[in-house]
Amino acid sequence: MSAAVDRFIDELRADPGLAASAQSIADCIARLDFEAALSSDAAGLYECMHYVIAHPHHTLLEKLEQCHRLVTLPGRQSGTLRGITGW
Repeated sequence: MSAAVDRFIDELRADPGLAASAQSIADCIARLDFEAALSSDAAGLYECMHYVIAHPHHTLLEKLEQCHRLVTLPGRQSGTLRGITGW
C-alpha cells in the first residue's frame, strides 16, 4: 500500500470513535489493492479510493463517506477521478 493509505489508517487508529474499525478497513484496502492486480474493475475502484484517501482537503469522516459511496455505486463507472468522486 502507499504512504497515503498508511497515513489514512494511522488517522483512523488515532480517532477514538473509529479506532476499533481501523484494522478491518486496512484489511479491506489491502485486499482491494491485491485484487487490483487481477481485475481492471478493482484497479479502477482502488485508484478512486486512493485518490479520495490521499486528498488533503477533506476530513477523515468525509473520506470514509466518499469511500462508502464509491463501493456502493451501481454498475461500472467511467470518467475522470474528479468526475467519479466529485472532488
